[in-house]
Amino acid sequence: MDKGAQPVLFWRTPLINTEVIDAGDIVESLAEHLPKVEPDHATNGCSYYPRDHIFGKDNPPSSQAAINEAKSRETKTSVYIVSSNTDQVGMLSKLFQSIPSRVFQMKGDDFFSISDGRYDDIGLDRLAAVSGAAHLHGFPALVFDSGTAATYTAADSEGSIIGGGISPGFSMRFQSLSDGTHNLPHIKLEKFLEELQKKSNEKNHFPLFARSTKDSIIMGALSEMSNNARCVIRQWLEQVGLPTHNKNKITASFPKPLKNTRRSVLVTGGGAAVMELLLQDDCGGVIEPSQPGKEGKVKVMQVNNLIHFGITHALIRHANNADDAGSLMNSSNPSRKRSRGGIDDDSDGRIGVRVCKYFDLELFTGTITEYLPTGLYHVVYDDGDEEDFDTVEFNSAKKLYVKEMKDKANRAK
Repeated sequence: MDKGAQPVLFWRTPLINTEVIDAGDIVESLAEHLPKVEPDHATNGCSYYPRDHIFGKDNPPSSQAAINEAKSRETKTSVYIVSSNTDQVGMLSKLFQSIPSRVFQMKGDDFFSISDGRYDDIGLDRLAAVSGAAHLHGFPALVFDSGTAATYTAADSEGSIIGGGISPGFSMRFQSLSDGTHNLPHIKLEKFLEELQKKSNEKNHFPLFARSTKDSIIMGALSEMSNNARCVIRQWLEQVGLPTHNKNKITASFPKPLKNTRRSVLVTGGGAAVMELLLQDDCGGVIEPSQPGKEGKVKVMQVNNLIHFGITHALIRHANNADDAGSLMNSSNPSRKRSRGGIDDDSDGRIGVRVCKYFDLELFTGTITEYLPTGLYHVVYDDGDEEDFDTVEFNSAKKLYVKEMKDKANRAK
């Protein structure tokens, strides 16, 4: 995390087995399994490989290199683990104990207490994702997490967990049909996503009454996921009320908690792009749309690594009002209370900046109108649509606008 406790690196680890721990040099094992993060795919402007951060740029991995790098930074590497798998937590902890680090296993109570509606067997990842939604947009919150399993989890306007649901994700649906029947083909997720993107670009939807086995399987998964999600959104809005579209105004260095007046719905996980597509007014052009109901009034946004923002929200929620967010990095206790950090000093200079972004093949231009307490930049497009950018997205959109304007001027000559 950076000095404002904003996420820098999110690592969804593969399953680690005991052979990794017993392979020999545990420092080498850690270095080998660290994620390879390109600058363009990092969060909050992070421009280094995790390996460089721990051992120093171009240094071979060793305990001494990690010690020297930690001394130069004057801080240990902090690792926050969100997992209910005690074996994995133990092995991850052992890997990071080979370097100067502080390892924290996040608990359910770090995100929501029993009095907040948390029930005993709810997944830690679901709690963290709702916490992340609250950090970005405030309560009430609704999160769809589409991975191996597809889940949805909701919280009300007071920040209490309402509940949610769990069903098979796209890959599991396709695999189960292939494994459980004699004649149905196995549709690979990669091919499914490619075909879906092609259909969306061409606005050539899958018919509800498909005329091939493959399309029938795809149509069944898409329509079930889409209709279920729309039903969930409708019932959530019945409980928390419709959007008011009142913008959150920054009135002080330490603003009041955000309120999700826009009723933003977040989608995350490996299948997030598909869910975002399906919840558009026209179902992204991939299936025959029905008339939208109340669910058409909400703004659905894809947020990668939402669990990481949930950790940020939990740390800030437990923060001490007497301390600043920067001191969070010097504590070995994640449960001490500290206040939300102040507003980025450079944020005012970015209000009014022109930006642009491609949606499919069409370019949309807009203006940064607001810096939110969450560290995001609110952009209003010239056609009236709006969304929020993180720092990386803001910088990319700003550069793209400058490039497009230069290209336009050159074409006019």
